[in-house]
Amino acid sequence: METNKIKIKSRIKKMLADTITPVSIYLKIRDKFGQSLLLESSDYHGSENSLSFICMQTLASFILKDKKLIISLPDREPVVKVEFGKDTVVDELNRFISSFNIEGEDPARKYNGFFGYMGYDSVRFFEKIKLETKGNKPGIPDIHYCLFRYLIIINHFNDEMILLENYLPGEASGMERIETMVLSRNFPSYPFETVGQEYSNLNDEEYKDLVRKGKHHCQMGDVFQIVFFPSVFASL
Repeated sequence: METNKIKIKSRIKKMLADTITPVSIYLKIRDKFGQSLLLESSDYHGSENSLSFICMQTLASFILKDKKLIISLPDREPVVKVEFGKDTVVDELNRFISSFNIEGEDPARKYNGFFGYMGYDSVRFFEKIKLETKGNKPGIPDIHYCLFRYLIIINHFNDEMILLENYLPGEASGMERIETMVLSRNFPSYPFETVGQEYSNLNDEEYKDLVRKGKHHCQMGDVFQIVFFPSVFASL
């Protein structure tokens, strides 16, 4: 990765959001922008955790999947790394984040950034631990972070919406297009039905065994939260 930082500029526009919901916006943009991300807040009563985010159009990404690290930067060929140690994953992520110089107004700096997740199984890249893997694991990355071109931030506490656009110097703005989509009263709806037979990675007895183990750890007092859920698949 080059040492020269990639310059990103940002612009914003504030709007009212008293008649708009995050889900309604997502339904309008999902067909226009693939791999969009919705992070919805359910706490509307306080100002501290009252923000929902809709993220669209990836500018850069950091993906760790199947022991393969893929780093994509604007206007560059993706870099694929297959050899890295446990101590280098965090360093690689920090280098990826530090490779950008993002300029913008105060609200943009407050809400802007990299959005994604670290999956539970990614702990094996940071700690000396060997996880037991089972079959039927869905093909999702262990780590996935993106810098998006467009962010829609909804503050449910004061019904305010901020449209934020990240862009490379010299690029034309697409803010007007996003605003038109957000304010549109039309969005497509599709019927849903499964194709093929549904199956799970856990049978009933395996799930009950997890519940018994969970109760044991609750009685021991060595956990603060336990969530068990089976993965459900459908054959095509």
